[in-house]
Amino acid sequence: MEKACKSFINDNDLQDKSILVHSNSLAIRKLFSELARKKSNVSVYQTYSSSAGEGKMQAEYISSLGFNITFIHENAVGRFIKDIDMVVFGVDLITETELLNKTGTLSITLLFNHFGKPVFVIADSRKILRPDELSEKTINGLTNEEEKPSEELWENPSKNIRVVNYYFEMTENELATAFYFETVKR
Repeated sequence: MEKACKSFINDNDLQDKSILVHSNSLAIRKLFSELARKKSNVSVYQTYSSSAGEGKMQAEYISSLGFNITFIHENAVGRFIKDIDMVVFGVDLITETELLNKTGTLSITLLFNHFGKPVFVIADSRKILRPDELSEKTINGLTNEEEKPSEELWENPSKNIRVVNYYFEMTENELATAFYFETVKR
């Protein structure tokens, strides 16, 4: 992961840039550890990352490295888009055509694409699912999430309200500007 982070830093002028991060990712933690080591001057926008709010954990970690964080809900990214230069995601899985990541990733990616701002992905290449190495059933099992407890969103809804809760979603790979892995940039 360290090579991927260094490659990303070398390929992109990050000085005085604003970076949006989403969810809680080891790749993003390693990126900011490297940026702190290089004493890079970047500002950070961190999303809450519904429904579990794990963005708080990542914000705490990045702020402990000396970075200032603007903590926002992922639904409010549009309000700040003019102030943010790029988004950088760590991801959970990558298929030939899509990446699996925390809900909110697709809408953030579409927003950044609409405004012509780069979308970067930093990941361990072991997160790439290769159809020739795994069965279709295994890939479907990894990419088709079971519904999560509805109570996380709403404990006692009225009887005619069905609450649906998922943590992950798929986003088309072609919406990313570049992928960085420890071995090669794609």
